Amino acid sequence: MPNKNWVGAAVGRAVAATVVGMSLIVGAAGTAFAGTSIPWTWNSDDEDVEGRFLDVGEHVQGIEDDGPGYIDYYVPYTGDDGRWYIPGGDDGSVHDLNLDYAEGHYFNMKVCQYWSYLPDDCTGTLVGIT
Repeated sequence: MPNKNWVGAAVGRAVAATVVGMSLIVGAAGTAFAGTSIPWTWNSDDEDVEGRFLDVGEHVQGIEDDGPGYIDYYVPYTGDDGRWYIPGGDDGSVHDLNLDYAEGHYFNMKVCQYWSYLPDDCTGTLVGIT
């Protein structure tokens, strides 16, 4: 007949190991942030410039279909901001800007068509998460 103290200790160790194991799994999963991409968005209803943000790798992408375009971006956590003029000029192909930000931070951007003598034609602020 097994010793009751030995059986109780073995069960206690198994439960403790399971709890610790589950804590490690939950802890590891808790540090990963789910990013949020911003889908392709036109600057306005006239559809001159299109842009998007991909949360994996922090890529900003843009397409110029009619007129020069740019994307303004801002990361509130770091205070980083910038304006990326989409290269290529009206060629209709996708251009890419690779940024590098830590995961789990808001990423704000506007997609704009540049005008020389009128206000620029922009989206409202679009929000994603790195």
